[in-house]
Amino acid sequence: MSTTVKTWWIPALGLALLLVAVGGLVVMGGSGSSTSTQAAAPPADGGPPIPGEGPDPGLVDLALAAVSTDSATAPVLRRGPVRDDYVQSEPNYLGLLTLRAACAGNGKFTLKVRGLPGDVALAEVPVPCSAQPEATNTTFRTPGDYTLVEYALEGVEQASLGSGFAYRVTSSTGEPIIRGDDAGDPTVALDLSGQSGFGGSDSADPGEHGSFGKRLKLSGRYWLAAACTGTGVLRLKIRGTGQEFDVRCQWPPARQDFNLGELDQNVDVLYRYTDSSAEPTDFAFQLISR
Repeated sequence: MSTTVKTWWIPALGLALLLVAVGGLVVMGGSGSSTSTQAAAPPADGGPPIPGEGPDPGLVDLALAAVSTDSATAPVLRRGPVRDDYVQSEPNYLGLLTLRAACAGNGKFTLKVRGLPGDVALAEVPVPCSAQPEATNTTFRTPGDYTLVEYALEGVEQASLGSGFAYRVTSSTGEPIIRGDDAGDPTVALDLSGQSGFGGSDSADPGEHGSFGKRLKLSGRYWLAAACTGTGVLRLKIRGTGQEFDVRCQWPPARQDFNLGELDQNVDVLYRYTDSSAEPTDFAFQLISR
C-alpha cells in the first residue's frame, strides 16, 4: 500500500489524459465472418491464400469461433494465418481488458502484449494449436502514458506456421473508450461550467490513499461533486468537518453530489481507493459553493 501527498489545490479541474486516440477495429484475413459490426479490412499478409497453396482459411474460422463466445463489444478482434513476424498495434483502451486467443491447427506460440512507447510488457498468453481449439484467457490494464498497445506472436513453432489464429479483447467499460475520450474523463463528468469552487483530480491504484494537502478556509454552504472511473469505491474525507463520502466508481464515470452543509473552517481532502480487481481509477472532485 502506498501513500501519496498532493500539495496542490486548483480552482479549475483538468484531468490530463494525453494519450492519442488512433485507429479502430480491424479484422484481418480468413474468409469467415466476424461478430463485429464494423467492416473488415484487407488481410495484412497481402490477400487471401491461393487455392491449393498456403494456409487453410477454415482453420482461421475455427480459431475465430473459439474466441467469439459472447456478445460483448470487442474493440480489438484479429484473425489470420500464423506467421512468425506478426505484430499489430491498437489504440490504448481504458478499463480492465480481457484477452482471449485461440489457434486451430498444429504447434503453438505465445501472444505477447506491450505498451508503446517504451515497449513495456503488459500481458502474455501461451496459445496451443489443435484441431478443436479452445481459447486461453488473461486480463490486463494499460496504466501509464501509452499511445498504442502492441500484440505480437512470438515463440512460433515451425509446425504452427499456416495454422489459423484469432484473438479478441473486451473491456470492462462495455462500449470501448480510448484515453482522451470525454466519455472516460471524470472531470468532464462533473460538468462544472459556470460553477465556482475548489477541487482537484488524480489517479489511484487499489489500496492507494493520499491527500490534497493545502488547507483552505471555507465559509458558507457547500456541496461536494465527485466522479471516478473503474469498478471500486473512492472514499473522500473532508478533514476539518469529520465528513466522509463513498463515491461509486463506474464506466463511464458519472457525477455524484454530497451535501456538506454550512461550513466556516479550514478543510482539506483525503482520499482512499478500494477495489477487488487490479483496475485503477481516475477521479475528480470539486467543493462547490451554493
